[in-house]
Amino acid sequence: SYHGWSDQLVYDMHVPGTKLLESHGIPKSIFKWMDSCPPNDIETLRQMFKEKRKVAAVIIEPMGGESGANPVRPGFNKEVEELCHENGALLISDEVVCAFRLHMGGGQAYYGYTPDLSVFGKIVGHGYPSAAAIGGKEEIMRFCAAGVSGGKRAYSGGTIAANPLTCAAAYHA
Repeated sequence: SYHGWSDQLVYDMHVPGTKLLESHGIPKSIFKWMDSCPPNDIETLRQMFKEKRKVAAVIIEPMGGESGANPVRPGFNKEVEELCHENGALLISDEVVCAFRLHMGGGQAYYGYTPDLSVFGKIVGHGYPSAAAIGGKEEIMRFCAAGVSGGKRAYSGGTIAANPLTCAAAYHA
């Protein structure tokens, strides 16, 4: 499924029916850290957990891959949630496309699962540039920090993070 344009997340985009990759130039090292699982295939995902030493996280689109073009079967997202928790992996819900279009609680509420982290975009700023948000369980989010800080915190920010116009649009939405 699509999770943004970054080397780490488009490494396996391919032309259907061929072995040709659409993402030429991606560093080979990415293949060491990333895997993808066929849509709706919980058994393959279960096998991937068994074969890998440690899976840090699984990213899913609530409606299914390619913004719902490959829809999830009923109950699949809940099965992924349970499998992640059984194996100590985070479940990340990519809500960029469906967010509040399906349900005020997002795709996760509509499909009945609870991710550890959720990512939102587009709808957050109502069309204003650079709008995105991350939300999640308190035990995960406490490690996110804006600015420079010490301790066990991960920097969260960017070149145009906290754009005043975008923040105002999101706040008043």
